[in-house]
Amino acid sequence: MPKTNVFSVYIKNQNGKPMPEYCKNVSLEGRYISSYIESRDFSRYTIDIKSHVNWNEEYNVSIEVLLYIDGSLQYKGVLSHDGQIQTILGKEMENDEYLPFFFTPKVFSNNDEDDDEVSVDDPKWKEKIHYAGSIRVEFWEIIERQSGKEKPLRKKMMEGINTSGEPLQIPKVMEKQTTLITHVTGFGEPVKYTPPDSEYYKGKRVNNIPYMVCIFKYRSLDVLQKIYLKFKNEENKWRNSTGKINIF
Repeated sequence: MPKTNVFSVYIKNQNGKPMPEYCKNVSLEGRYISSYIESRDFSRYTIDIKSHVNWNEEYNVSIEVLLYIDGSLQYKGVLSHDGQIQTILGKEMENDEYLPFFFTPKVFSNNDEDDDEVSVDDPKWKEKIHYAGSIRVEFWEIIERQSGKEKPLRKKMMEGINTSGEPLQIPKVMEKQTTLITHVTGFGEPVKYTPPDSEYYKGKRVNNIPYMVCIFKYRSLDVLQKIYLKFKNEENKWRNSTGKINIF
């Protein structure tokens, strides 16, 4: 898992166990941490996040978490100050419901009219393809104003979150550009839950860049094997892994 002395992020499988990670890479400044995980057809996953620092006590700030899946914002909330694990069960919806996350085989759009309007150089779709098959967790320092459970804040908290309950559909014209993308995230049926108090908040960001970003790229086993062969010849980066992989 991307883990530092301040944050830990786990992607857990449907049995609640952390998924092995491969090809961990850390940027020079230590702000961006990325790794690969294996995605299997229609398997559910959840996300656990923990802070190892009491930011409010040490620095008088709170940590806002933004979760992007396949490039779309699916969750935002504030981490607990007491070090408790924050579990993101799925995509947030109105009326205190969430849609469970599932690895779903990528699908191509069946709308020929829409495909005719898309080219391989379309900047909007190039960006979407860049983020497809990824789970991105951003940590932002904010000055928080306590607001309790005021329901009107629910609308503000939901601002920017993708409202679609459908997985990303890729135009057929982009097929060659997505050969190494095997899955996107789909969603299950709505589940009722009780949001923690920390989800109702107001805050102002301290900086214009996140404190840290964790990126998980999820791929099928056969694609991970190809990635292994690439990284094996690039300074043996595969050793930065929490799991082992079989190469046939």
